[in-house]
Parts: sequence; structure tokens; C-alpha cells
Amino acid sequence: AKFVDLLKQQPRFCLDLETTGLDPRNDHIVGWAFCWEAGQAYYLPTQGPLGSTLLRERDVIAAVKPILENPNLRLVN
Repeated sequence: AKFVDLLKQQPRFCLDLETTGLDPRNDHIVGWAFCWEAGQAYYLPTQGPLGSTLLRERDVIAAVKPILENPNLRLVN
């Protein structure tokens, strides 16, 4: 929740999806990487090795979707 609050405050940020491969139709997202300040980044893991601390993918999508749909956001990658 703290991260989502910080993300909402950013007028511009970089988003990079970490995936199991390069085929958008068949590969899966394993994590979401965000950055808006040099030297500081955030990673939200949704898949990983057994025993990893992970977030539920549907919860991450539900949290960031309204932010990503903001027409005033400047999204870079």
C-alpha cells in the first residue's frame, strides 16, 4: 500500500515487466519493476522459485491498473 501511494504521486516513471520470455502471447509476467529516481527502484515479484516472497498477480494488476490508465501519466521505458 505504501508503494502504491508513492507511485500515485509520480507524474512520470519507468515501468519494466520481467517475463519468462519474449513472446507476449505465451510468456508470463514474473515481476514489475518501477523507477522514477536515479539510483532507486522498486520490484514487485509475482512469480519466483519455491519459497520466494511473492505478491498475488491479480492484486498487483488491480493496484497499478488505475495508475497506468491515468492519461496524465508520462510512462517511459
